[in-house]
Amino acid sequence: MAEDFWRSLKRPFADAWYWFRCHTYTRYHIVDCRSKKNGYEWGYNEIDNLILFACFNLLKRFVETQLVPPYDVQKHLASFEDYQKYMGVNFEGRSQEDIEFNLKIMKDQYERELEVKALYDWWTKERAVEHAYARFLMHCIPSKKNEDASIKNGFERYFDAMGGNTPQWKDWREAREANDAKDNEMLLRLMKIRETLWT
Repeated sequence: MAEDFWRSLKRPFADAWYWFRCHTYTRYHIVDCRSKKNGYEWGYNEIDNLILFACFNLLKRFVETQLVPPYDVQKHLASFEDYQKYMGVNFEGRSQEDIEFNLKIMKDQYERELEVKALYDWWTKERAVEHAYARFLMHCIPSKKNEDASIKNGFERYFDAMGGNTPQWKDWREAREANDAKDNEMLLRLMKIRETLWT
């Protein structure tokens, strides 16, 4: 009874500290959409892009703050056998049914970790390269006007060239469509494992 009394006295102070910490330091309720590597640091952006950036930045936060050890030093994902050794599997004295059940669970965990790593690597390394190529192609689109193309930004060149349907414009459009398709594919893959992203 006395313990409940002291707990009730301490509760408001603990709640106030938690509120202060969450609003000043940990900020769990804030989703940061910025990703300099992927071309967005600040300012206005379309909602379709922000959805992608928010989801993958949350995956990045999960991998970098909640997984131990971090992926860059993990060797246990090289093969399922390495994963079993890492997990310290010992099936000695267990029934065949129990072994098969546990191996299935472990195999599912292993495949989930491989998928998380693939999505994380794509977001933190590969996507920037894919999109840099499309940006390069956009700047290769010639201007139809007689103005110096070097002073025109990429979108003006794009709109100028739309009517002309130049080979450079076609190359850029194909690269852009491929990037959009890849972004959608990876976002769908992330949604499929969403419920497993907890520790």
